Amino acid sequence: MNNIVLCENNKLVAQVAKLSGMNSIEAAESLSALEKFTTTDFRKIRRADKQGKDEGNVKILNKFMHKMPAYDGDIYRGMSFSEKSIKSFIQQLKPHGDYTLDSLTSFTSDPKIAETYSGHCYQVVIRVKHNHSGVSISDFSAMYSESEVLVPKGTKYEVTNVPKEVKLGKVNYVDLEEISIEGNNFEHN
Repeated sequence: MNNIVLCENNKLVAQVAKLSGMNSIEAAESLSALEKFTTTDFRKIRRADKQGKDEGNVKILNKFMHKMPAYDGDIYRGMSFSEKSIKSFIQQLKPHGDYTLDSLTSFTSDPKIAETYSGHCYQVVIRVKHNHSGVSISDFSAMYSESEVLVPKGTKYEVTNVPKEVKLGKVNYVDLEEISIEGNNFEHN
């Protein structure tokens, strides 16, 4: 590792430690887990979280999200569906019903970025008004240009708007508002 990279890494560790109250070892572990999540291992980490497995990166990322200040603003998640899967997804979203994240999930603070992730078939962007649980990781992510906000498993939303018809080749917005987070009394620092 060259001195420039080492110096930058030390600055990030210090920044995470200051924002979160973690010590430098915990902050460095958090940055390592974030690097894995934002590059090669995001599917593996999400799968482990969804299945409730005792996986080290999941624990570290949950601690990181618990300790860091919440992102203040609206967040978005682009999703692409086939004809069959969009019908199933929309059927589970009832106006004034609830929607709960089954694993830690990436959102973005930029609606245009979410639209690029919505694909080309049945395009959906989930728009969350007034985020309370998600943590901005854009300063620490390998994919910093994505304006990423990481939201913990168990975050519960009220469905406030579902399109009457999801149109092929058009970005369709689903609106949610955060209600709470299920599980271990998740509060931010």
